Amino acid sequence: MKKVYKVSKWLHKWSSIIISVLLIWMSISGIILNHPELITNVTVPKWLLPSEYDLINWNRAAIIQAEHSKYEFGKAYFAGHEGVMKTTDGGYSFFNMNINGYPTSAWSKKTKSIALFEESGKEILFAGNFDGLYRLKNNQYAWEKLNLPSNDSKIIKIGKYHDSIIVATDSEIFIAKISTGIMSFVKLPIERIDNNPSMTLIEFFFQLHSGELWGLPGQIIFDIGGLIVLFLSISGLYIWLSPKYRRMKLRMNLKKSKNHSGWFFKYHLKLGIWSFALLLIFAVTGLYMRPPMIADLIGGEILLKYVPAPTPVNPWKHRIRNINYDEATNQMVIDAKDGYWVSDIGIYGKFTKQLPPVPIFAMGATVLENDSRGDLLIGSFAGLFRIENSGLRAENVLDDGAPMVSSVRPGANLITGYFKEPNGYEYVTTHFGGLVNVQYPNMKTSKYIMPDFLKENYGMSLWNYLFELHNGRLFQAFVGDYYILIIPLSALIFIIVIITGVFDWLYIKFKW
Repeated sequence: MKKVYKVSKWLHKWSSIIISVLLIWMSISGIILNHPELITNVTVPKWLLPSEYDLINWNRAAIIQAEHSKYEFGKAYFAGHEGVMKTTDGGYSFFNMNINGYPTSAWSKKTKSIALFEESGKEILFAGNFDGLYRLKNNQYAWEKLNLPSNDSKIIKIGKYHDSIIVATDSEIFIAKISTGIMSFVKLPIERIDNNPSMTLIEFFFQLHSGELWGLPGQIIFDIGGLIVLFLSISGLYIWLSPKYRRMKLRMNLKKSKNHSGWFFKYHLKLGIWSFALLLIFAVTGLYMRPPMIADLIGGEILLKYVPAPTPVNPWKHRIRNINYDEATNQMVIDAKDGYWVSDIGIYGKFTKQLPPVPIFAMGATVLENDSRGDLLIGSFAGLFRIENSGLRAENVLDDGAPMVSSVRPGANLITGYFKEPNGYEYVTTHFGGLVNVQYPNMKTSKYIMPDFLKENYGMSLWNYLFELHNGRLFQAFVGDYYILIIPLSALIFIIVIITGVFDWLYIKFKW
């Protein structure tokens, strides 16, 4: 057993040294990521971002949607993660609409959806962003924030329903009559028929990793766990470096400083053994949160009765990713984290989980709408598909080659947005390539040139920056495609550190 202890001690020491700096940034970024509301107004400037994050040709969801005027030729509004823009000449020039009351921080101005209503020469533009629902009336240039009866400010989708507007957050859906005055929003019931409620394994692992599974109390407990990881990393480095530093001072005949190694060692042991279960949760869930291991979770589910947490009162809480009301079929579709839900009739019907007509990548549908012919368009990182009204035929709009048969692997085009011009030309935006004309994908045009005010003023929200740091993607600029191994390898090393640390403590404690 003594030989095992020596090997374990050696592994614990050198494994810890290898990942200590990584664990320091992981713990700090993880705690902040748990509370995005604290940093929504902080934007990381362009010069701090690697060139891989540059905005080029409307990539990275700079455009998600466009609304064209029915009465003014060439006039249209565009929306995306860079906010709202306006053109009056068919896309040859753009005006920045993120002014006069519209959010300007990189987080808050992320606009997922817009809706334009025109009647008798008057127009109302609604925009839904991460800060809430905004309205612009009659060509005025002052935005007005509308109040929803909800604690969730993040707007996922705005839809049209006769003379009303449908607004979806990531937890609830509301409806109100369109008006330039006070609008009274009513919550839709969106009742599920679900005899065996469940959550996806991806949901389970992500919520377990952050503590969200138990709400705010769980997040705070896991924040404390993050602080413990921070202390263990710093104290471990101190314990290792302190003797070397003291020997160096002796050789240089410098004055001795007070030695804190004993205190650090004492609480390194205590906190490490008290929190080992929490640390193991961090490590194991972290291992499965990035490729390649996350592929094992896709498609998997766990029944809520087996989840060691209270069942949410609202089964849609933080689950809604996209919605669409299909006037032809009189059905509403909700793309949620736990599946594809369809109402039996109208917007007030009951929802049942169904298989989507085409593959939807694990991150959800980025496009979910009916085109001018009434066909359903579904776009995600699996590609863009058009499903005929009859539901009997689905086509790959961009003809990416073989049809997608799985939601595990992304397609050739990572779809982030779609819009159609009045003349019939269709455009999509992809995550890396940006804007593409569907009919003529290789055609170059003088239209839709990305304006200078976007190129020059681009920034990233601090939350997204920390998320890119936390998942290792920020290091792609330095290590290339090998960045994908940073998180799984680090998680494996962290597991070794935890197991060897517990073994060493037990060996010393019980004198095996």
